[in-house]
Amino acid sequence: MANLKDQAFKLYKILHYLDAGAFSYSQSGEDLIISRTIHRMGIQQPSYIDIGAADPKVLNNTYLFYKNGCSGVLAEPNPYFIQLIKKHRPRDRVFHGGIGAENGGEKNFYVLSNPFLSTFDKDTVDSITSNSDITVIREINVPIIGINEVISRFCNQTPNIFSLDVEGQDLDILKSFNFDAYAPEIFCVESISHPYIQDNTHNVNDIFDIMNENGYMVFADTFINTIFVHREKWENRN
Repeated sequence: MANLKDQAFKLYKILHYLDAGAFSYSQSGEDLIISRTIHRMGIQQPSYIDIGAADPKVLNNTYLFYKNGCSGVLAEPNPYFIQLIKKHRPRDRVFHGGIGAENGGEKNFYVLSNPFLSTFDKDTVDSITSNSDITVIREINVPIIGINEVISRFCNQTPNIFSLDVEGQDLDILKSFNFDAYAPEIFCVESISHPYIQDNTHNVNDIFDIMNENGYMVFADTFINTIFVHREKWENRN
């Protein structure tokens, strides 16, 4: 019963922060929640970093902000999506490659017939292809850059919004993130217990612990992504 109450409260919170009639480009209205929240924190033109951006518009957490005149940094290893990003979001800075805990070399990337599930993780690929009709289209090598390096190299300032969706690699990236140097107002992290990702429930619990330890609170949950807000910045908003 308590779990049902928790879910009902989360859903209420989501609906409360959605603007009636507004159009979302995210999977479950995450961009509308973030937009309302970031504006309540006094930031009218937020910057963003979108790790694992995929399609520049469809199921994208940052396109709403781009459409409203903002700009940021998009990182994506799939060359198909990179072409679309450069075409439809010319103001954004784009990194074609993978984001990891550390810099270093190249890594094998599996492009799947459902491009949104493409991943670096071989175990995830094996699980997906064994349990669905999704197939591997091709394998490519892409450069890897550490998360802190990509912010230092590509961002003019600490982004206000950090969107993270890297098919099972989210935990490793957050573990290596330099929260002392960079403290975005909002993180949006995929937190669904993905049926194709090994031990994902455990990873999700660790994500919540990491965010809490570094001063972030759960602000909303769409059952696919969790939106974390910097606790001190929220409490001290104007």
